[in-house]
Amino acid sequence: MARVISIEIGQALTKICVMNYKEKNPKVQKSITIETPQGVIADGMLNPRESFVQLLRDTFDNNKIREKKLVFTIASNKIASREVTIPYVKESRIGEVLHANAEEYFPVDLSDYRIAHTVLGVLGQGKERSYKVLVMAVPETLLQGYFDVARMLGMEIAAIDYMGNSLLQATKRSCQEGTNMVVKIDGYSTMLMVISDGVMTSFRSIPYGVNEVVRAVQKGNNSTYIEAVTELQEHTYIGNSQWEGIVDLEALEDMNSSLEMLVNGISRVVDFHNSKPENTNIERVMLTGFGGSFGGMSVLVQERLGLFTVPLGNVEGLTVHKDFVENALGNYVGCIGAGMNPLDLVTVFKAKKGKQAAGSGDNVVLPLAIAAGGVVVAGVLAVMGWVPRNQAQQEKAKLERQVNTLLPAETAHNQYVATQQLWENVRSMYGLTVNQNDQLVEFIEELEEKMPSEILVLSLSSTAGGVTLNVEVSDKNAAALVLQQLRDFNSIAIVDTTVVTETISDTGAHTVSFTVNCIYNNLVKAQLDQEKATIFETEEAAEQEE
Repeated sequence: MARVISIEIGQALTKICVMNYKEKNPKVQKSITIETPQGVIADGMLNPRESFVQLLRDTFDNNKIREKKLVFTIASNKIASREVTIPYVKESRIGEVLHANAEEYFPVDLSDYRIAHTVLGVLGQGKERSYKVLVMAVPETLLQGYFDVARMLGMEIAAIDYMGNSLLQATKRSCQEGTNMVVKIDGYSTMLMVISDGVMTSFRSIPYGVNEVVRAVQKGNNSTYIEAVTELQEHTYIGNSQWEGIVDLEALEDMNSSLEMLVNGISRVVDFHNSKPENTNIERVMLTGFGGSFGGMSVLVQERLGLFTVPLGNVEGLTVHKDFVENALGNYVGCIGAGMNPLDLVTVFKAKKGKQAAGSGDNVVLPLAIAAGGVVVAGVLAVMGWVPRNQAQQEKAKLERQVNTLLPAETAHNQYVATQQLWENVRSMYGLTVNQNDQLVEFIEELEEKMPSEILVLSLSSTAGGVTLNVEVSDKNAAALVLQQLRDFNSIAIVDTTVVTETISDTGAHTVSFTVNCIYNNLVKAQLDQEKATIFETEEAAEQEE
């Protein structure tokens, strides 16, 4: 029964499990969490520093870990993924079909990417059957750092998995019925996966986590990051007044703001999923990741979403060691899933490297040419043996110094890419919330501030484009004043009115009534911008034709 060391290297914490490899009902023999040194990883891109490798060596030695095969799971925005439907072919041919259509799924140069996949399920019945597949394009540069770490440790990589697949493998047995959302909350990000009747239907990532919460408790208790995480998992601080005795007011505001953004992000993904007519509404939310195990987190999410929410209590079929802490399962869910049934990223990575090394091996002329070239090169090297050895060493040292000076540029680039992705995610989410009717509150506030006191608003109706008012005043002078005031409103751009009707009651009292249609200024501005864009495009096309 083979055992491996399964590792998830996160920006805040590195989680390690020793477990059975590719077993249907695996056992976790050991589980350890260490803090990830700053700068070791950014968006899944691993910087194989000797200090970090030594930290792993010491961790293995201190915990008497003797296994020599590694499994890594990676979470990164650099990994592009698509859910596709392909014909129902033999399982051995699924990879061929995906590779043949890879450029349609990922319209980029794929020469430096590896294509991997996992089958999500079978759609239809009989001759109408098809596969639903999650296909991924993984940059080779992303994988190289993990191979470097394994080489520096003197170990072999058994598999490199994608975190989306790891999460699916660990949780799908618990989601065989109904529509469930699995939410993996970590320090700097949160993954959300919807599983319907055991089949993954969607996968999203949002740039919010619980790092601010952990840092605040860490500072208040003067503890390590890991100790603060444990404290949050063992006690119900979230939604509890105990916060006040631990953190200062500024840290409390930062924590509450962080939790608000996290829950809002989850809520938007739920709304986005439920809004699609082909989807079944989410019935249950399961929290995992080390943040999902925090006391009070499930209550907070349930109150906000209005959905039954529970922490992931177990992985069906999994056996854990006797010292395993019950509420710590979320810490290791990525490691556990990667050890159960990982993707084949190692094979595809080695395949390309082997292909590059082999070249055209079937050509008989090439070996002869290489041999002849080898004789010539040997002669040249013999003639050039007088070149001082220390000169080469000095050049090597110079290049190494140049590489070290450029390392910060790589870190800055990775941070830029991560920030750019964060901006795109925020802009996309904000776009789902924008509505012209957002100006209704501003309009009502102006109405209360600027309208004469004798105005009587009989009715008010609002649309995405504006507001319609049925108004009654004492006379035509008051009506004129109302219309004049409305035209000065900042929230509206166009004011249109119907015929003014004057009425005299039986008691001789005069009243004037009319209807006013008000168009929001944002709507007018958007229409003008669109007209300008259309005119510009027309003129540009005409110039190109000339």
